[in-house]
Amino acid sequence: MRIILAGSLIIFSTLSFSQNIFDAGLIGGITTSQIHGDAIGGFNKIGFNFGAFVAADLANNFSTEFDIYVINKGSRKNPSKWDPSYWSIRLNYIEIPILIRYKYKKITAELGLSYGRLINQKFLANGLEYTPDSVRYFNKNEYSSIAGIQYHMKSNLSLNLRYSQSMWKVRSFTFTYPRYYIFAWQAGSANAVISLSLKYQFGKKT
Repeated sequence: MRIILAGSLIIFSTLSFSQNIFDAGLIGGITTSQIHGDAIGGFNKIGFNFGAFVAADLANNFSTEFDIYVINKGSRKNPSKWDPSYWSIRLNYIEIPILIRYKYKKITAELGLSYGRLINQKFLANGLEYTPDSVRYFNKNEYSSIAGIQYHMKSNLSLNLRYSQSMWKVRSFTFTYPRYYIFAWQAGSANAVISLSLKYQFGKKT
């Protein structure tokens, strides 16, 4: 993990200084997430993401982008009239997406893959932290797919909307009936996240 992060920072720093070839900037916004397999539907867990990106133009309106940021994921059950209890799972990751992007006028579509490293995890019930059975703990590593769309606003600002989901289970524990999964290796819990972020690009306008 240290080698990956160190390598990522070296690459990011090197590319950031090559402004004539690469574009660099900051990205940050809000997230809403859920965990497939926890028996609670809905993107009820609110969080944030914040980090940096480097992008490079390719041919024919295509470009590639490399990000590194901290992102909140997890799940939350809100109290209701029929069930006043509430609980949440809080997961914090360092995430490193690599994206291929296509721009048409002010709109950019993007697809990519991402590696996430779990920094910490916290389980709360009715406002109190608790320690669950070991089977409920999440894996340290996560591999996700990403799809998104970006609107280029005035100046150096862009508005970015993304959806990401774990490609492999992030833990083996699940409340979901096994036949919900197409492949046996999918059986378990998976993160799903919607993020809405602002991107600020240094230097030239977007």
